[in-house]
Amino acid sequence: MSQKTTNTNGNQTELLAKPIEFDFDVLNDWSQWGGFTGSLSFTNTGDSFKGWTIEFDAPFEIYEIWRGEIVSREGNRYVIKDASWTKDVDAGETIDFVFNARVPDKKVTAPSKYVLNGKSSESPIEEPIEKPEPSSPLPDNSGTEPIDGNEPNTGNLPSTPPNSGAVSRPDYNNSTGFFTLNGKLYDANGNEFIPRGVNNGHLWHDHSGQTPALNALDNIANFGFNSVRIVWGIDFMGKKTNDAMLEQIIQRTIDLKMVPMVEIHDFTGSTDTQALLNRGVQWWIDRADLWSKYEKYLLINIANEFGNYDMAYKGNRQIFPDVYKQAITRIRNAGIDSTLVIDPFDWGKDYTVIRDFGKEIYNHDPQKNVVFDLHFYGGPGTSEEQITDAMKSITEQDLPLLIGEFAHMHPAPWRGQGAIDDVKEQHIMAEAEKYDVGYYAWAWNNKEFSAASNWEANSKEELTPWGKNLIFDDPNGIANTAEPATIF
Repeated sequence: MSQKTTNTNGNQTELLAKPIEFDFDVLNDWSQWGGFTGSLSFTNTGDSFKGWTIEFDAPFEIYEIWRGEIVSREGNRYVIKDASWTKDVDAGETIDFVFNARVPDKKVTAPSKYVLNGKSSESPIEEPIEKPEPSSPLPDNSGTEPIDGNEPNTGNLPSTPPNSGAVSRPDYNNSTGFFTLNGKLYDANGNEFIPRGVNNGHLWHDHSGQTPALNALDNIANFGFNSVRIVWGIDFMGKKTNDAMLEQIIQRTIDLKMVPMVEIHDFTGSTDTQALLNRGVQWWIDRADLWSKYEKYLLINIANEFGNYDMAYKGNRQIFPDVYKQAITRIRNAGIDSTLVIDPFDWGKDYTVIRDFGKEIYNHDPQKNVVFDLHFYGGPGTSEEQITDAMKSITEQDLPLLIGEFAHMHPAPWRGQGAIDDVKEQHIMAEAEKYDVGYYAWAWNNKEFSAASNWEANSKEELTPWGKNLIFDDPNGIANTAEPATIF
C-alpha cells in the first residue's frame, strides 16, 4: 500500500513510489539588489505522463515566469502548471521552468516540500544557496533587476562533442563557437553549417506577460528549421527591453536544437553612424558576459538594415567599411569572439557594397569571423539576374554570405496604391542551395509576410501558401535542405 503525507494546504497526497528528481538552480544572482533568476526542474524517473502541476514552498516572490503558469499562491505555497505548449513528459525526460523572483533579506533560499501531480517527494531542501556576490549590477533591463551576476552559468545548454569535423579552427580564431574559413560558416565541431531559418518577431510580441513568439519556437523547430533570427531591440515603445526575456528566448532556441542569431532592429534605415557605434555597438559590449555564455551556439547580427537608399547610392560608400571596421574593433576589444553578421545599406538590399568592400571588412577582423547578410525584397529581389549576380559575385570572393530576410512579395506604395513587388523567392532558394548560402525567411507570423496562419501553427494546413512553399513544396525549401548544426 502506498503511504500518505499531508501538504501545507492540509490535503493528503500519495508519496512517489520512485522519487522524482528535483533540482533548483540560481541562473543569475542579484540578491544584493533584491532578486534573482532561477530555474526549477524535475526528471521523470517513472512512466510517461501528460501535463504536470507542481507545488512547493518558496521563501521568495515569483513575478515573471517562462515555460510554466502560476495557478495560485497562498503565503509561501506555489502551485504552478505546465504552459499550454508543453509536450508529454516521457520517462527519463527533464522538464524545467525559469522565473524571476524577489527575495527578502538579500538571501536566496531553495524551495522545499515538492508535490508533483498530487504526489509528494518528501525531499525538502531548505538550506541557503551560496553564490558569489556580484560586484555591480549590469545595465538597466526595462526598469527591472539586472539578470547576470559575475559567474557564467550554462543552464541547460546541450553538451558539445569534441571537434569531429574535417575542418580545423584557424589558429587566429579564439571563438569556442562558429567560425568562418574560405567563405564557409562552420560550427564548433568544424562542420559546415548552412542556415535554413526563419525570422521571429520576439521584440514586438514577447512582453507584458505575453510570449506568443517564444511559445512558437516549439512549432518552428518541429517544421525543421535549423536556425531562428531573433528580432530584438534595445528599446520597445519607449522602454528598455528585458535581458531576462532575451535570454529565455536564446536558451529555448538552443534547447530545440536551432541556432540563435540575435539582431537589434533599432537602426533600420538609420544614417546615424555615431548612434550605431555609441548606442548599438555599446549595447552588445555591455552584455559581453551573456554572449560569452552562449558563444558555442550564437550568431550576432550587429544591426538590422543600417543605412538607407541614399547612403547606398548617393552618398559616400566608404562609410560602409569605415563604420563596420570601427564596430568590429570595439566588439573584439570587449572580448566578444562570436561570429558577427553585417547587413548592407539600402535596408539590407545593396549587395554591391558587400561585393566592393566585403573583403576589406572581413580582413579587418582579427578573428576573420564575419558573415554578410543580404536582404531580398523590392529591387534586387525582383530580378533573377541580380539575385544570381549577388550570390555569385560575393561567394566567389570567398566571403561568407547568408540571406537574412526574403519573402514571396513586398508592398510597393511608391509605385501606386496597392502596388506589390513580386519577389522571386523560388529563385532565391534555388541559388542559395547552388552557392551554399544560408537563408532566413521573413517571417513566422508578420501580417502579409506570414509563413504561419497563427502563432501556434503545427500542421501544413495551418501554414499560408508562402509557408507551405517555403517549408514543403519547393525542392530547395526547409524540408528538403535543412540540416541541424552538429553541436546539438
